[in-house]
Amino acid sequence: MITLLLQEELLTKEKKERKKNSAIYNYNKIFTNIPNTVMDEKMSSTPSPLKTGQASLVSISSKTEENEQIEFLNDLVCQLSTKERKTTDEINKIGQVLRSTIFRAVYLRKIFNVKMVGMLDSQVLSQAGLSDTEAAQLTELLQSRWHPMKTDYSDPNKPVQVVDQSNDSLQAVRTCFGNEVANDLIRAFLELEEYNPNGRYPQLIPWDNTAQKPMAASDQVATLIKYTEMLHNAYVQLDAKCRFWQRITSLTFLSVTTVVVAAFIFRRWRK
Repeated sequence: MITLLLQEELLTKEKKERKKNSAIYNYNKIFTNIPNTVMDEKMSSTPSPLKTGQASLVSISSKTEENEQIEFLNDLVCQLSTKERKTTDEINKIGQVLRSTIFRAVYLRKIFNVKMVGMLDSQVLSQAGLSDTEAAQLTELLQSRWHPMKTDYSDPNKPVQVVDQSNDSLQAVRTCFGNEVANDLIRAFLELEEYNPNGRYPQLIPWDNTAQKPMAASDQVATLIKYTEMLHNAYVQLDAKCRFWQRITSLTFLSVTTVVVAAFIFRRWRK
């Protein structure tokens, strides 16, 4: 009897162990050997903290690089703008020196064609029948702070300053004196804005009659160089002529002195 009981206990233990082993086997088969299970999907969908840290570092580094590039471009734009201002100031100073030398020397005015800008055309005013007082009023309007301009934002990237045709003073001039006087007034205003915006008075500038535009600074310098070369050549020729005549006068003086001395000696010898 005791042996039978022992055998039954052993059999029950073996059955329990087999059940445990089968359960463990099924668990490993489901959660380890099969890759496309729900557990694998959950594990793959949840990001690991290492990957998230690496992604944040990459995004931070890219943002810092973009900020550095933007700062570099801003510095470059500032440097280029300062250089441009310096060059424009130098060009303006050169133009002022050229104009002052041209208009100060009377003989240079015969070489350069000159035009008065920022001044109303007397022929247009006389044809419109304006009196002297009305013409003086228009010139006072030009020399004042009158600014019939507006900004055109049709192209938002490149806003442009254009004439405001709806300006009250401009409309009054157009209705009182006509379109030709109004257009001539706009022309004089634009010339003052371009050539003398601070002084607001008419100014003489070198003018190119062939191209019907102001003479460039390079053309002014080229004409001055040509004129100096002409002067130099004329001076060299004059100097050569002066030296030639100096030699002739010296030779004539020597010849006259020799003749006088010879005549004196001949008279003394005859006595």
